[in-house]
Formats: sequence, structure tokens, C-alpha cells
Amino acid sequence: MVEAVNKADVKATKDFIDSHWESWMVKGLFDWIECPNLTPMVDPEYLTNGLVEKAIQLVDDYVNKLDIKGISRKIF
Repeated sequence: MVEAVNKADVKATKDFIDSHWESWMVKGLFDWIECPNLTPMVDPEYLTNGLVEKAIQLVDDYVNKLDIKGISRKIF
């Protein structure tokens, strides 16, 4: 019986990932790559031009769409 439940969980997980891969995961990666959150080697004003905050907001928006109960974040 346990084996059947585990197989069902794997299938449900795979189905969920497959249904969201292009529209959520791939799109999210493209959005992240397009976000010009650079380093001081490329942009000396990267800490003051608002782009770090834009990148943080982008990630927050995607994570919040997951609606995971009890999730929290810290910025370092």
C-alpha cells in the first residue's frame, strides 16, 4: 500500500512540474536573466540604482505565487 501512495505522489509531482515548466519555470528564468541586477565590476552604482530591489521583487513575486504556507525570506 505504501508503494502505491509513493508512486501516486511521484506522478502528481511530475504532472504538476510538467504543467508549469514552460509557463512558470522557464518564464521565471528568462525574467531573472533579463533583470539587470549587476555587480560592481559591470555597474558601479548597482547598490544605489534600484536594480537589486527590482531583482528581489521579481523573485518575491514568483515565490509568492507558490502560496507556500509559513514561508519567509531574509535579505542578506
